[in-house]
Amino acid sequence: MFGSSAAQKLFIISGVVCMVVATLATSATAEPQLSAWTPIYRGVEHATGQAVAGDPRLQEVNVLRVDLQDPTIGLFTTPGNGLDPLETEGQTTRQFIDQYDVQVAVNANFFDPCCGAGSKDLFGLAVSNGTVVSPSQPDPVSSLGNAELFFKTSPGVPGYQPGVNRVFSTPLDLTGINTAVAGSEGLWLKSGVPVSSMAGAPSARTAAGFSRDNRYLYLITIDGEQPGVSVGATAFETSQWLLSVGAWNGVQLDGGGSTTMAQSNGAGGSFLLNSLSVEGERLLGNNPMLAYLTMMAPRLVELRRVLKPTGSLYLHCDPTASHYLKVLLDAVF
Repeated sequence: MFGSSAAQKLFIISGVVCMVVATLATSATAEPQLSAWTPIYRGVEHATGQAVAGDPRLQEVNVLRVDLQDPTIGLFTTPGNGLDPLETEGQTTRQFIDQYDVQVAVNANFFDPCCGAGSKDLFGLAVSNGTVVSPSQPDPVSSLGNAELFFKTSPGVPGYQPGVNRVFSTPLDLTGINTAVAGSEGLWLKSGVPVSSMAGAPSARTAAGFSRDNRYLYLITIDGEQPGVSVGATAFETSQWLLSVGAWNGVQLDGGGSTTMAQSNGAGGSFLLNSLSVEGERLLGNNPMLAYLTMMAPRLVELRRVLKPTGSLYLHCDPTASHYLKVLLDAVF
Protein backbone atom coordinates (compact mmCIF):
# COMPACT_ATOMS: atom_id res chain seq x y z
CA MET A 1 0.00 0.00 0.00
CA PHE A 2 1.03 3.58 -0.56
CA GLY A 3 0.87 6.28 2.15
CA SER A 4 2.69 9.18 3.81
CA SER A 5 3.71 10.33 7.30
CA ALA A 6 3.95 13.52 9.27
CA ALA A 7 7.47 13.72 7.91
CA GLN A 8 5.90 13.89 4.43
CA LYS A 9 6.60 10.36 3.28
CA LEU A 10 4.53 8.49 0.74
CA PHE A 11 4.31 4.79 1.49
CA ILE A 12 3.35 1.51 -0.14
CA ILE A 13 2.17 -1.42 1.93
CA SER A 14 2.27 -4.78 0.21
CA GLY A 15 0.79 -8.16 0.89
CA VAL A 16 -1.96 -7.34 3.36
CA VAL A 17 -5.01 -8.44 1.35
CA CYS A 18 -5.75 -10.91 -1.43
CA MET A 19 -8.03 -11.25 -4.45
CA VAL A 20 -7.34 -12.96 -7.79
CA VAL A 21 -8.60 -10.57 -10.45
CA ALA A 22 -10.23 -11.35 -13.78
CA THR A 23 -10.61 -8.65 -16.44
CA LEU A 24 -12.62 -7.99 -19.58
CA ALA A 25 -11.67 -6.08 -22.71
CA THR A 26 -14.62 -3.70 -22.65
CA SER A 27 -14.14 -0.09 -23.65
CA ALA A 28 -15.88 2.91 -22.17
CA THR A 29 -17.63 5.19 -24.64
CA ALA A 30 -17.11 8.54 -22.93
CA GLU A 31 -14.28 10.42 -21.22
CA PRO A 32 -14.33 9.79 -17.44
CA GLN A 33 -15.20 12.78 -15.25
CA LEU A 34 -12.52 13.90 -12.77
CA SER A 35 -12.80 16.57 -10.08
CA ALA A 36 -10.23 19.28 -9.45
CA TRP A 37 -7.07 18.23 -7.64
CA THR A 38 -7.19 19.08 -3.92
CA PRO A 39 -3.91 19.35 -1.97
CA ILE A 40 -4.04 17.21 1.18
CA TYR A 41 -0.32 17.25 2.04
CA ARG A 42 2.69 18.91 0.53
CA GLY A 43 3.33 17.10 -2.77
CA VAL A 44 0.15 14.97 -2.46
CA GLU A 45 -3.18 15.81 -4.11
CA HIS A 46 -6.50 13.97 -4.11
CA ALA A 47 -9.28 13.87 -6.73
CA THR A 48 -12.45 11.87 -7.28
CA GLY A 49 -13.95 10.62 -10.51
CA GLN A 50 -17.14 9.12 -11.88
CA ALA A 51 -18.20 7.38 -15.03
CA VAL A 52 -20.39 9.63 -17.20
CA ALA A 53 -23.49 9.09 -19.30
CA GLY A 54 -22.70 6.64 -22.07
CA ASP A 55 -20.21 4.59 -20.08
CA PRO A 56 -21.07 0.87 -19.75
CA ARG A 57 -21.31 0.89 -15.94
CA LEU A 58 -21.29 3.05 -12.81
CA GLN A 59 -17.85 3.76 -11.34
CA GLU A 60 -16.66 5.78 -8.36
CA VAL A 61 -12.93 6.52 -8.39
CA ASN A 62 -10.39 8.02 -5.97
CA VAL A 63 -6.98 9.21 -7.18
CA LEU A 64 -3.84 10.38 -5.41
CA ARG A 65 -1.29 12.39 -7.40
CA VAL A 66 2.15 12.48 -5.82
CA ASP A 67 4.83 14.92 -6.95
CA LEU A 68 8.01 12.85 -6.95
CA GLN A 69 10.10 16.00 -7.39
CA ASP A 70 9.03 17.29 -3.99
CA PRO A 71 12.03 16.68 -1.68
CA THR A 72 9.77 15.99 1.32
CA ILE A 73 8.16 12.92 -0.30
CA GLY A 74 9.41 9.50 0.80
CA LEU A 75 8.47 5.92 -0.05
CA PHE A 76 7.96 2.85 2.09
CA THR A 77 6.55 -0.66 1.74
CA THR A 78 5.58 -3.26 4.30
CA PRO A 79 8.81 -4.64 5.83
CA GLY A 80 9.57 -8.32 6.14
CA ASN A 81 8.71 -10.22 9.30
CA GLY A 82 12.17 -11.51 10.12
CA LEU A 83 12.54 -15.20 10.86
CA ASP A 84 8.97 -16.25 10.05
CA PRO A 85 8.80 -18.81 7.19
CA LEU A 86 6.49 -16.45 5.25
CA GLU A 87 7.36 -12.91 4.18
CA THR A 88 5.08 -10.31 5.81
CA GLU A 89 2.38 -10.03 8.46
CA GLY A 90 -1.15 -9.44 7.21
CA GLN A 91 -2.90 -6.21 8.23
CA THR A 92 -5.53 -3.87 6.86
CA THR A 93 -4.65 -0.62 5.12
CA ARG A 94 -5.78 1.45 8.09
CA GLN A 95 -3.77 -0.70 10.50
CA PHE A 96 -0.72 -0.04 8.33
CA ILE A 97 -1.30 3.73 8.52
CA ASP A 98 -1.78 3.58 12.29
CA GLN A 99 1.26 1.36 12.93
CA TYR A 100 3.76 3.24 10.74
CA ASP A 101 2.34 6.75 11.26
CA VAL A 102 1.92 7.36 7.52
CA GLN A 103 -0.35 9.87 5.82
CA VAL A 104 -2.00 7.96 2.97
CA ALA A 105 -1.95 4.35 1.82
CA VAL A 106 -3.30 1.92 -0.77
CA ASN A 107 -3.02 -1.86 -1.02
CA ALA A 108 -0.38 -3.40 -3.30
CA ASN A 109 0.84 -7.00 -3.91
CA PHE A 110 -1.37 -10.05 -4.35
CA PHE A 111 -0.60 -12.57 -1.62
CA ASP A 112 -1.32 -15.98 -0.14
CA PRO A 113 -2.92 -17.27 2.03
CA CYS A 114 -6.00 -15.09 1.80
CA CYS A 115 -7.55 -13.34 3.68
CA GLY A 116 -7.36 -13.42 7.49
CA ALA A 117 -4.74 -12.84 10.14
CA GLY A 118 -1.25 -14.29 10.05
CA SER A 119 1.86 -14.35 7.89
CA LYS A 120 1.70 -13.97 4.10
CA ASP A 121 3.73 -14.84 1.03
CA LEU A 122 3.70 -12.15 -1.66
CA PHE A 123 3.34 -12.66 -5.39
CA GLY A 124 6.31 -11.05 -7.07
CA LEU A 125 8.79 -8.39 -6.04
CA ALA A 126 8.57 -6.34 -2.85
CA VAL A 127 11.40 -4.10 -1.62
CA SER A 128 11.20 -2.04 1.58
CA ASN A 129 13.89 0.55 2.36
CA GLY A 130 16.35 -1.24 0.08
CA THR A 131 15.68 -4.68 1.59
CA VAL A 132 14.16 -7.37 -0.62
CA VAL A 133 11.08 -8.67 1.22
CA SER A 134 9.85 -10.87 -1.65
CA PRO A 135 11.98 -11.92 -4.67
CA SER A 136 11.15 -11.08 -8.27
CA GLN A 137 9.41 -14.41 -8.91
CA PRO A 138 5.87 -14.21 -10.40
CA ASP A 139 3.43 -17.04 -9.78
CA PRO A 140 4.18 -19.63 -12.51
CA VAL A 141 0.49 -20.46 -13.06
CA SER A 142 -1.34 -17.13 -12.85
CA SER A 143 1.66 -14.88 -13.67
CA LEU A 144 0.58 -12.60 -10.83
CA GLY A 145 3.56 -10.52 -9.76
CA ASN A 146 4.89 -10.19 -13.31
CA ALA A 147 4.27 -6.44 -13.51
CA GLU A 148 6.60 -4.47 -11.23
CA LEU A 149 6.60 -0.84 -10.09
CA PHE A 150 9.91 0.31 -8.65
CA PHE A 151 11.97 3.27 -7.44
CA LYS A 152 15.77 3.48 -7.58
CA THR A 153 17.06 5.38 -4.52
CA SER A 154 14.51 7.89 -3.14
CA PRO A 155 12.95 11.16 -4.39
CA GLY A 156 15.44 14.02 -4.15
CA VAL A 157 18.47 11.67 -4.03
CA PRO A 158 20.98 11.59 -6.94
CA GLY A 159 20.27 8.65 -9.23
CA TYR A 160 16.56 8.60 -8.38
CA GLN A 161 14.52 6.81 -11.06
CA PRO A 162 10.96 5.42 -11.00
CA GLY A 163 9.81 2.80 -13.49
CA VAL A 164 7.68 -0.21 -14.42
CA ASN A 165 8.84 -3.61 -15.66
CA ARG A 166 7.58 -6.99 -16.88
CA VAL A 167 9.64 -9.81 -15.36
CA PHE A 168 8.99 -12.32 -18.14
CA SER A 169 10.24 -9.82 -20.72
CA THR A 170 13.23 -8.32 -18.89
CA PRO A 171 14.28 -9.41 -15.36
CA LEU A 172 14.82 -6.32 -13.23
CA ASP A 173 18.30 -5.49 -11.95
CA LEU A 174 17.71 -4.83 -8.26
CA THR A 175 20.90 -2.79 -7.85
CA GLY A 176 19.93 0.49 -6.20
CA ILE A 177 16.21 -0.39 -5.89
CA ASN A 178 14.92 1.22 -2.71
CA THR A 179 11.19 0.56 -3.00
CA ALA A 180 9.19 -1.84 -5.18
CA VAL A 181 5.88 -3.70 -5.40
CA ALA A 182 4.41 -6.08 -7.95
CA GLY A 183 0.95 -6.28 -9.48
CA SER A 184 -0.89 -8.44 -11.97
CA GLU A 185 0.30 -10.42 -14.98
CA GLY A 186 1.34 -7.52 -17.18
CA LEU A 187 1.47 -3.76 -17.71
CA TRP A 188 -2.04 -2.32 -18.05
CA LEU A 189 -0.83 0.94 -19.56
CA LYS A 190 2.30 1.00 -21.69
CA SER A 191 3.63 4.16 -23.35
CA GLY A 192 0.19 5.73 -23.26
CA VAL A 193 -1.60 2.71 -24.79
CA PRO A 194 -4.27 0.93 -22.65
CA VAL A 195 -4.47 -2.85 -22.68
CA SER A 196 -7.22 -4.23 -24.89
CA SER A 197 -7.03 -8.01 -24.87
CA MET A 198 -7.64 -9.24 -21.29
CA ALA A 199 -10.66 -11.40 -20.31
CA GLY A 200 -12.81 -11.28 -17.21
CA ALA A 201 -15.49 -9.21 -15.49
CA PRO A 202 -15.74 -5.81 -13.75
CA SER A 203 -14.33 -5.69 -10.23
CA ALA A 204 -12.99 -3.24 -7.68
CA ARG A 205 -9.50 -2.20 -8.80
CA THR A 206 -6.30 -0.67 -7.43
CA ALA A 207 -3.75 0.63 -9.92
CA ALA A 208 -0.59 2.74 -9.98
CA GLY A 209 1.31 4.52 -12.70
CA PHE A 210 3.78 7.26 -13.62
CA SER A 211 3.37 10.34 -15.79
CA ARG A 212 5.26 10.43 -19.09
CA ASP A 213 8.05 12.54 -17.55
CA ASN A 214 8.07 10.38 -14.36
CA ARG A 215 7.34 13.43 -12.24
CA TYR A 216 4.02 12.17 -10.86
CA LEU A 217 2.97 8.91 -9.28
CA TYR A 218 -0.76 8.19 -9.63
CA LEU A 219 -2.58 5.83 -7.26
CA ILE A 220 -6.13 4.85 -8.20
CA THR A 221 -8.91 2.89 -6.54
CA ILE A 222 -12.14 2.06 -8.39
CA ASP A 223 -14.97 0.93 -6.11
CA GLY A 224 -16.78 -2.28 -7.02
CA GLU A 225 -19.52 -4.75 -6.08
CA GLN A 226 -21.91 -1.90 -5.15
CA PRO A 227 -24.94 -2.06 -7.48
CA GLY A 228 -26.44 1.34 -8.17
CA VAL A 229 -23.30 3.10 -6.96
CA SER A 230 -20.12 1.57 -8.44
CA VAL A 231 -19.86 -1.89 -9.96
CA GLY A 232 -16.14 -1.85 -10.71
CA ALA A 233 -14.03 -1.78 -13.86
CA THR A 234 -12.51 -4.14 -16.40
CA ALA A 235 -8.80 -4.19 -17.17
CA PHE A 236 -9.29 -1.95 -20.18
CA GLU A 237 -11.41 0.53 -18.24
CA THR A 238 -8.82 0.63 -15.45
CA SER A 239 -6.06 1.42 -17.92
CA GLN A 240 -8.29 4.13 -19.43
CA TRP A 241 -8.65 5.69 -15.99
CA LEU A 242 -4.87 5.62 -15.54
CA LEU A 243 -4.43 7.38 -18.86
CA SER A 244 -7.18 9.94 -18.21
CA VAL A 245 -5.70 11.09 -14.89
CA GLY A 246 -2.25 11.60 -16.41
CA ALA A 247 -0.36 8.28 -16.28
CA TRP A 248 1.77 7.05 -19.21
CA ASN A 249 2.80 3.64 -17.83
CA GLY A 250 0.94 1.70 -15.16
CA VAL A 251 0.18 -1.59 -13.45
CA GLN A 252 -2.77 -3.11 -11.64
CA LEU A 253 -2.22 -4.05 -8.00
CA ASP A 254 -4.37 -6.43 -5.93
CA GLY A 255 -8.08 -5.62 -6.27
CA GLY A 256 -11.56 -6.87 -5.44
CA GLY A 257 -12.10 -6.93 -1.69
CA SER A 258 -8.52 -5.73 -1.22
CA THR A 259 -9.04 -2.37 -2.94
CA THR A 260 -8.53 0.27 -0.24
CA MET A 261 -7.33 3.87 -0.09
CA ALA A 262 -7.02 5.45 3.35
CA GLN A 263 -5.68 8.60 4.99
CA SER A 264 -4.40 9.47 8.46
CA ASN A 265 -6.71 11.59 10.60
CA GLY A 266 -3.70 13.29 12.18
CA ALA A 267 -4.57 12.02 15.65
CA GLY A 268 -3.23 8.46 15.61
CA GLY A 269 -6.08 7.01 13.59
CA SER A 270 -7.19 6.86 9.96
CA PHE A 271 -10.23 6.90 7.67
CA LEU A 272 -11.17 5.52 4.28
CA LEU A 273 -11.12 7.63 1.12
CA ASN A 274 -12.86 5.04 -1.03
CA SER A 275 -16.03 3.05 -0.45
CA LEU A 276 -15.29 -0.63 0.00
CA SER A 277 -16.93 -3.61 -1.68
CA VAL A 278 -19.79 -5.27 0.19
CA GLU A 279 -17.42 -7.53 2.12
CA GLY A 280 -15.84 -4.44 3.62
CA GLU A 281 -12.20 -3.87 4.54
CA ARG A 282 -10.73 -7.31 5.01
CA LEU A 283 -10.53 -7.93 8.72
CA LEU A 284 -8.07 -9.78 10.91
CA GLY A 285 -9.56 -12.28 13.34
CA ASN A 286 -9.37 -9.90 16.32
CA ASN A 287 -10.66 -6.76 14.60
CA PRO A 288 -13.03 -4.90 17.01
CA MET A 289 -15.47 -4.05 14.18
CA LEU A 290 -16.75 -7.62 14.33
CA ALA A 291 -17.71 -7.23 17.97
CA TYR A 292 -19.40 -3.89 17.23
CA LEU A 293 -21.55 -5.35 14.43
CA THR A 294 -22.44 -8.36 16.57
CA MET A 295 -23.66 -5.95 19.23
CA MET A 296 -25.61 -3.77 16.75
CA ALA A 297 -27.41 -6.51 14.79
CA PRO A 298 -30.03 -7.57 17.39
CA ARG A 299 -30.67 -3.93 18.31
CA LEU A 300 -31.39 -3.05 14.69
CA VAL A 301 -33.74 -6.03 14.41
CA GLU A 302 -35.69 -4.80 17.44
CA LEU A 303 -35.78 -1.25 16.07
CA ARG A 304 -37.20 -2.61 12.81
CA ARG A 305 -39.91 -4.43 14.77
CA VAL A 306 -41.14 -1.34 16.64
CA LEU A 307 -40.65 1.23 13.87
CA LYS A 308 -43.79 2.56 12.17
CA PRO A 309 -44.03 2.10 8.38
CA THR A 310 -43.62 5.87 8.05
CA GLY A 311 -40.89 6.08 10.68
CA SER A 312 -37.24 7.02 10.24
CA LEU A 313 -34.06 5.74 11.84
CA TYR A 314 -30.90 7.80 12.34
CA LEU A 315 -27.51 6.32 13.21
CA HIS A 316 -24.49 8.43 14.13
CA CYS A 317 -21.17 6.64 13.45
CA ASP A 318 -17.66 7.14 12.10
CA PRO A 319 -16.81 6.87 8.35
CA THR A 320 -15.53 3.31 8.71
CA ALA A 321 -18.52 1.90 10.61
CA SER A 322 -20.96 3.60 8.23
CA HIS A 323 -20.27 1.18 5.38
CA TYR A 324 -20.62 -1.91 7.55
CA LEU A 325 -23.82 -0.54 9.09
CA LYS A 326 -25.27 0.19 5.66
CA VAL A 327 -24.80 -3.45 4.68
CA LEU A 328 -26.32 -4.58 7.99
CA LEU A 329 -29.29 -2.20 7.59
CA ASP A 330 -29.91 -3.50 4.07
CA ALA A 331 -30.11 -7.02 5.47
CA VAL A 332 -32.46 -6.04 8.34
CA PHE A 333 -34.77 -3.68 6.43
